[in-house]
Amino acid sequence: MREILRGDLEVLNLASVLQLIEAEAVTGVMTFDQGAEIRFKHGQLVSALIGRRSGVQAVEEMFLTPLASFVVTQAEVDEERVLGMMTGVIMSGLRLSDEWARLSALVLGPRPGREIKDPALAALVAHMDGGRTVVEVVQAAGTFPVVAIDPIVRGLDEGLLREVSAPAPERAKAALSPPSPEEYYPLIDVGRTFLKNGQLVEAEAAFRRAQMARPDDRLAEQNLKRVLQLKQQRA
Repeated sequence: MREILRGDLEVLNLASVLQLIEAEAVTGVMTFDQGAEIRFKHGQLVSALIGRRSGVQAVEEMFLTPLASFVVTQAEVDEERVLGMMTGVIMSGLRLSDEWARLSALVLGPRPGREIKDPALAALVAHMDGGRTVVEVVQAAGTFPVVAIDPIVRGLDEGLLREVSAPAPERAKAALSPPSPEEYYPLIDVGRTFLKNGQLVEAEAAFRRAQMARPDDRLAEQNLKRVLQLKQQRA
């Protein structure tokens, strides 16, 4: 194994690096600080992984995820099957990134009197409570942006969805930034304060972020269940 490129995606964007790998017909692995990786054979995508996503969707998700340092290493790659043409995957990732930048901070809801037949969109609408941003809706639904973007775009284009409140970019940005384990108890305290004041949307967001900080700790889960019960009673 031999390192051939190292950099920061705040300086070199992902599309540019992938185009270089294709142009130079690199065989090897691109790894990121967050544990994600992409494998190439003769400059073509053969494997990708980020969190629980794999394949082309994983590469598309990387265009939406704040990734920092990367290393490209020349190495033998066992995979033979090409996932897709590099140019097509890059164009798809850039399109989804643009759509996510447009949608993430919006607060959407279903348009009265319109029937939603698309199961993927209906699953998202179930979590649109008039307060959540699109980012928070996607997280509450337990899915991923690459899965949710196109159903939401179609819903807006077809008039099935509408903006029900002003965009909330700061909340969306906070929801996209993974909290550290040290933020767990402060987030619990913030969530309890919101809960005490009856601000259920804000309390839910705080407890969900606490869950992200320490997924195995049940304190956040217990508080979140209480918030969801109260929201159901109010509905």
